[in-house]
Amino acid sequence: TSVVRRLLTAPVDSMGLQILNLQHYHPLLTFLGYEDRRSVAKTICDAVVRAGNPLDTVDKVLKLFLYIEPALKDQKDAPPPQQAGDDRSGIAAARFVQEQETIARLFWLIQNPDTDVQYNLYLKVRAQFGKGGAKRLRYTIPPLVFGALELIERVVDRIRRYKKTVAEDAAAEGGEGKLKLEAPKIKPKKLFVFIHQILVSAYTNDYPEAAIRLFLKGATLADRFRMEAVAYEFFVQAFIAFEDELADSKAQASAIALMTGTLETLRGFSEENWEALVQKASQHSAKLLKKEDKARAIANCAHLYWPSDESKTAAAGIEGEPEPAPRIRNDRKLLKCLQRALKAANECMKEQVELFVEILNKYLHFFERRCPTIGVKYLQGLICLIEEHLPNLEDNEKGRQTRAYYSNTLNYIRRKQAEDKQSPYHALDVNKIANPTETTSQP
Repeated sequence: TSVVRRLLTAPVDSMGLQILNLQHYHPLLTFLGYEDRRSVAKTICDAVVRAGNPLDTVDKVLKLFLYIEPALKDQKDAPPPQQAGDDRSGIAAARFVQEQETIARLFWLIQNPDTDVQYNLYLKVRAQFGKGGAKRLRYTIPPLVFGALELIERVVDRIRRYKKTVAEDAAAEGGEGKLKLEAPKIKPKKLFVFIHQILVSAYTNDYPEAAIRLFLKGATLADRFRMEAVAYEFFVQAFIAFEDELADSKAQASAIALMTGTLETLRGFSEENWEALVQKASQHSAKLLKKEDKARAIANCAHLYWPSDESKTAAAGIEGEPEPAPRIRNDRKLLKCLQRALKAANECMKEQVELFVEILNKYLHFFERRCPTIGVKYLQGLICLIEEHLPNLEDNEKGRQTRAYYSNTLNYIRRKQAEDKQSPYHALDVNKIANPTETTSQP
């Protein structure tokens, strides 16, 4: 079999994708054992990636996947997996990861300039990747989803160019012009459904953290093209994955921060849908297990009640939809949100002063943006609270970082006061406060 293996790998580098045309190549592969077939599959993948030639037809994709089948799905003659305590298990795991990462790179060679053909290629790829089991889906589904998202942008661009061509031809020929470009048969909504099905059916249960990120990517793109119903559904699925699949407190804190930050950038939702999503984000933030995570998450939610005008605006709609409505703001709910965050921080046994400083910076953010409920009295009161607790900071690296953070915040306020005599910051009394980094003893 070693002779057959050398015979099969010898022409790979020189022939590239031309090996797909060799009539007896695959029958020879079947004579090899599992390890030899797997080795040949890896050699083929590496050679195809190095060559960089596009896999632009269904026939090429299916033939190549047939040749590299040992890398795509479990084989009947494969040896049993190594036990965790076995020294070989680490080597086997590293080899598997390297193999799947090569498959992920190979995926990006599946390209066709026609968006309808590209969609059909992705359908075939999904069917093949789906046979690989959960351990392979971790590496193969993300590139497929990102490829589909990129394809949506191509389809939208094609629709716009088609409409422009129609208008130009109508103007030039009095409505009797010949179209130079065909409209795509596969529309953006169908591609979003494709992504949704992949994530819900084959990915979320095993990899909820990654699924949440991919759902949020989809929601962002849908909002960009003013597809509100799609964006809302993708965000709902992200919340469902959070609720049903995430149990680790650290993962929950990271996920809710990402969802809150993403939601703040979107602006295509109706008031009803926006408030439903904001309420859900606030509820999940308030239910985090660790007090420190809870305080930070609630503070981050304040941005949802006073979204910034500098957030990304939705691009032009596909079907000429009107401009998005102005950002929905609620200054009273914002103040209550920051007060709840401060209450949660006050209940913390550690990181208390650091959280106070972080929340002070949130107050300053909204104070600068003229939020009517964020007045000087709240800022001054929070500064006094920090001064009261500052002596309790330990003289370690964490404590020094917190003092430096607070010192930079005070210096920022003083700089604002010095730059503009009309600045609202002049109402704050910070000149008598000593520099926190100067009051601590050096190690």
